[in-house]
Amino acid sequence: MKHFSIILLILFFSLRLAQAQYKAGSGLLIFNVGWTMASPEDIEADLNGNTFSMSYEKTDLFSAFSGGFVLAYSNTSADSLSAGGGKIDRLNKVSYEVIPVTFFGKVYFGSETFRGYAGAGLGVQFSNINYFTQNGQVTAWESGILISGMAGANFYLSEEILLNANYSINYLGNSYYRDGLAHNINIGIGFQLD
Repeated sequence: MKHFSIILLILFFSLRLAQAQYKAGSGLLIFNVGWTMASPEDIEADLNGNTFSMSYEKTDLFSAFSGGFVLAYSNTSADSLSAGGGKIDRLNKVSYEVIPVTFFGKVYFGSETFRGYAGAGLGVQFSNINYFTQNGQVTAWESGILISGMAGANFYLSEEILLNANYSINYLGNSYYRDGLAHNINIGIGFQLD
């Protein structure tokens, strides 16, 4: 009986995955978590941390293109002893927070259950930089443009649920303080909406 139950369970999931597919013209709502690495100007080491994002996109009826927006939050930090394995002179700790809002376009390829993509985006970002030195703390709020490139894939578990994995590289251009690059690697869950 135990083996029969396992066989039925495998058949159920196989049939469920066989029904899983992308629907042309649908909207995708995706929630991701991941790892980020920021490289601000004038900081001798990369800053590592976490990133969280929510995106919505709408695909065209031909299933090849989509457009949408992403709202994210990234927080990175390092101290003078652990920043990239090197020492940052006169600096005890630095933290870097970024809230980007990006509008993007994607090109899709692949099958109905596994769809890869590549895309680019443009948006604005709001940065908060904190330096903790031996003599005090320096805090700066800044904003500017964001230019993004991205690649990833969606794996459809059913007609409503998908898994997402992606990589993005973002250029953060601030108006007068520091520019920088941020690399993000994310995984998450998404929902296909009619």
